[in-house]
Amino acid sequence: MPFRRIPRRVPYILAGSLSALVLSGCMPAEEEGLARDKKVVLTKAHGPNNAITDVPGIRVGHYQKADSGYLTGTTVVWAPGGATGSAYVGGGWPGTVNTDVLQPGKNEQKLDAVMLSGGSYFGLDAFGGVIRWLEENKQGVSVGPTPSHVDPLVAGAVVFDLDRGGVFSARPDGTFGREAIARASGGKIEQGNVGAGIGTQTNGDIRFKGGVGTSSAVIGGSVTVGAIAVVNPLGTPVDPTDCSLRGTSINIDNEFSGYRKPDPQECEKLKSAATRISEAGSTKSSSAHPNTTISVIATDAKLTKHQARELAKALNDGYAGIITPFNAAEDGDSVFTMATDRVEVSDEQFQELLGVARELAGRTVAHAMLSAKSTHAIQSYCDALPAACLP
Repeated sequence: MPFRRIPRRVPYILAGSLSALVLSGCMPAEEEGLARDKKVVLTKAHGPNNAITDVPGIRVGHYQKADSGYLTGTTVVWAPGGATGSAYVGGGWPGTVNTDVLQPGKNEQKLDAVMLSGGSYFGLDAFGGVIRWLEENKQGVSVGPTPSHVDPLVAGAVVFDLDRGGVFSARPDGTFGREAIARASGGKIEQGNVGAGIGTQTNGDIRFKGGVGTSSAVIGGSVTVGAIAVVNPLGTPVDPTDCSLRGTSINIDNEFSGYRKPDPQECEKLKSAATRISEAGSTKSSSAHPNTTISVIATDAKLTKHQARELAKALNDGYAGIITPFNAAEDGDSVFTMATDRVEVSDEQFQELLGVARELAGRTVAHAMLSAKSTHAIQSYCDALPAACLP
């Protein structure tokens, strides 16, 4: 049974944007016709892999360990040749590197790679492995007389996944970053319990295994945009009233055909168990420490640094409509943009791109949740609510 598209309201509507209204399914027929008269191009499909690697010039690599006391990893998004980069940090307790230089008004150096890692602040150590690998492969801005004299620009962020089945002292180091970027490739991306998502979880009243998710969209057959996220939020992407997974209502090319509305009895059983745990006063909780969704949005559109930051903000705002709460003082939500600058876009097309970015957020989170597998520490969404997921 194909999944039906459910009309939505805000927060996906971009004020004053006809394109965003059309995308949200909230525009009357006569206004939709007006939008077409203005040549606003609608999103009709995702890319061949429904992944951020559908964007020409973008590669992704994962490295993780789930033995010898480890349950953590690192994911790297690499743009050979560089990309126009920016960042938006909405969370109040971030762990990041090189976000300042990505802001509008700062140096225009191209962004070579973004590192997304587990390990909390300790996981920032993976940065060294990424930048050294780029140097060894002569990637980065030239700063000297020989090709080996390069200075790569790498940015990144981390999530807290310590003591989630691994021991507290087992966290990513430079080896994780080096291995992740060395494995970076185009094409299909593994999702769920991989890379920086292997030790993640959602929070809220009912906790589920988090993970890595990705999705893409093609605008008018010419502009491609994709996102990848490490889903480890302080909040939850699951509606507590019926246990439904937010984000699945946006269903491009029938991508969520295997998803069903959760069985009410399964949902009530989960909620009852969560209530009992709460009443028992369980102290095994990571919510006292920041939890975070970190991500990258990439496009082949040619953007200014200011536009790249707007695009990161749009993806962030999309997450805020899917994950509640979001951008709280206790989390470190961070979004990076990588624009490979291959397709010229008009101001109108850029507004369309912002609307699509909001939709990417829900789709990306849903793919992460549906791809995640249970660990001995925490149950996945599909294992907890089997009637919602086809085998």
